[in-house]
Amino acid sequence: MKALEINLEEELSNDNLLVLNLKILSASESSPIIIYLPKNCVQFFSESNSIANEYLEVAYIGERLSKISKQIKLSNVAPNESGFFSFTLSEIDKKALSDLMEEIVGYSDSECEEDVLFFLGEIQEFIDFAENSEIRFPELFEKFKEFSQDIGSN
Repeated sequence: MKALEINLEEELSNDNLLVLNLKILSASESSPIIIYLPKNCVQFFSESNSIANEYLEVAYIGERLSKISKQIKLSNVAPNESGFFSFTLSEIDKKALSDLMEEIVGYSDSECEEDVLFFLGEIQEFIDFAENSEIRFPELFEKFKEFSQDIGSN
């Protein structure tokens, strides 16, 4: 079966959300879904804080995706490389994925301070959880911590 590929860099707008949700909901049950997240920060060319935040956001999204997919695989990108992180999902709760995409688009398009504060609260809860529990992609969280430590040493 051909995989449904979702590039969040291209799909991340309210204009594309309806089409994206239709693609997700009409995808074959046996087809994997691959979600690409752009890697915008590159070591030596980006601030440590930006790199840390990017790895944290990808770890958070990966954790959320792992809750709605029976199988999930990460293709990671080294800090000094550009490209895309990707998650390959199999046996997906498509309705939950559709809802999560709406949530991500809502955060990225929002100019509302309350939405931003809610998202930051969720991220802080994820940090607390990841520091005290086992998460699906600890290597991403470790990169977040590594680059967060670099902030104080610059």
